[in-house]
Amino acid sequence: MIILWTLGHRLVTLLLAVGVFIGSIFMVPLIDIVFVPIADEGHFQIKVTTPVGSSLDYTTAKIRQIENALREFPEVASIYSTINNGSTLGKHRAAVLVTLVPQAQRKSTPLSLANPVRSRLSVIPGIDIAVLQEGLGGGASSIQMSILGDNQEDLQRIAASLIDGMHRIGLVDVSSSTKEATSILSIRLKREQAGDLGVGMAELADLLSPLLGGEAVSTWTDAQGETRDIVVRLPVSQRADAAAIRELMITIPSADGRTSPRIIHLGQVADIGLEPAPSEIRRLGMSREVMISADVPEGAVGDATSELEALIAGQKLPSGYHIKFGGDAEDIQKASTSMFKALIMGIIFIYVVLASQFGSLVQPIAIMAALPLSLVGVLIGLLVSGSTINMFSMIGFIMLMGLVTKNGILLVDFANRELKRGLPIVDALVNAGTVRFRPIIMTTLAMIFGMMPLALAAAGGGAQRAPMAHAVVGGLISSTTLTLVVVPVILSYIESLTRRLTRARSTPASSRDARGVTA
Repeated sequence: MIILWTLGHRLVTLLLAVGVFIGSIFMVPLIDIVFVPIADEGHFQIKVTTPVGSSLDYTTAKIRQIENALREFPEVASIYSTINNGSTLGKHRAAVLVTLVPQAQRKSTPLSLANPVRSRLSVIPGIDIAVLQEGLGGGASSIQMSILGDNQEDLQRIAASLIDGMHRIGLVDVSSSTKEATSILSIRLKREQAGDLGVGMAELADLLSPLLGGEAVSTWTDAQGETRDIVVRLPVSQRADAAAIRELMITIPSADGRTSPRIIHLGQVADIGLEPAPSEIRRLGMSREVMISADVPEGAVGDATSELEALIAGQKLPSGYHIKFGGDAEDIQKASTSMFKALIMGIIFIYVVLASQFGSLVQPIAIMAALPLSLVGVLIGLLVSGSTINMFSMIGFIMLMGLVTKNGILLVDFANRELKRGLPIVDALVNAGTVRFRPIIMTTLAMIFGMMPLALAAAGGGAQRAPMAHAVVGGLISSTTLTLVVVPVILSYIESLTRRLTRARSTPASSRDARGVTA
């Protein structure tokens, strides 16, 4: 009955199908976009940074405060902290791996705990933190941007402007590679004064090297029999004080070796002072780089990426400077491009196979009409299940390309058999829908229930791959339902068009034959 009605209202049926497909596209902004969904593995990582130059004792004290604050959360089972290790090299850097109680004993996930943890640790002075959903030493921020150019000061200015904008759009754990600025001891030779005294750069370096860097002069064996180097150099208080270094007395030997050497202050032949300097100079390709990293509060990168692109578009970058996305944003772009290419190749291969098997170039179009209709169910399935558009759900959509065409193949194949028996197109399509309805529903249900264990997975790696099942199940439901309605309509249009073209080709030939007989 449904097929009869749709064949009697073919234009209305097609318009409704197109309207449903277009309407489903408007659901895309309602679904978060991530590269890989974050699975509840029962742990998360906190990267901690104290001011540059902090001692190991200072960083240790701050880690103790962080650990005490984390123990206030009932979901926390254990804490493991490291300083100056792995990806957190430096006495001012540390990593804290927080392991949660089993999932059955808590309602919160590592992702939902991130914001409360940030809020609690924000009251501890002297630290910068980043909460990452990865294991110890392997975490990385979901958003990374590289500012590339030639001048370090311009890069820092652009980075400061971007960081302000990123805070305004709600990003968290925003940090820059230039944030950890340090101070260096600058010693510049006074060329005129030094030249008068016969002091050059090499002589000055030889004089300062043992004083500041130290020089091993002997060895010493302790009571346990271990041999240790004896290093002579200035005390820490004098090495870090530019004024004390300027007052150092150095001996200048006489040029002829006959007169006695002169003793002068180091400040007489060199300008000495502390100057700010970046803790690291990064390069990407042939340009200097400033790396900015941040995270999204709820873990979805898609919406934040569009806002970041608008923020970048509003920046007035000098000539020769540009910004490159990294992190999950770059991974999403690469994965989307690869998946799109795979999708196009899959559609082409499906068409080639169908055209060769049916011996027609137009009938596969009716079968492949189910492909865009599956997108309706994919988006509804992701929206209802609360899943995201990610690498696994995109793989599921590509899998659907092969699954949903089998319904159209069953219908069209049986309809072709009925047409060969001499039945009209409407009767052939009604018989195809009646006879093939049961195997279509059986095979679809078999695939749907086969996907259910993965779709219902709630923990660990299964939950990470569940969006693939949500996409497949939703796509199968929508494509099966709409295929039974739309494919017969499109096939009837194709059959009608084919007959008209056949008549148009045969009519001129018949007319010529008739004129020839009359003559």
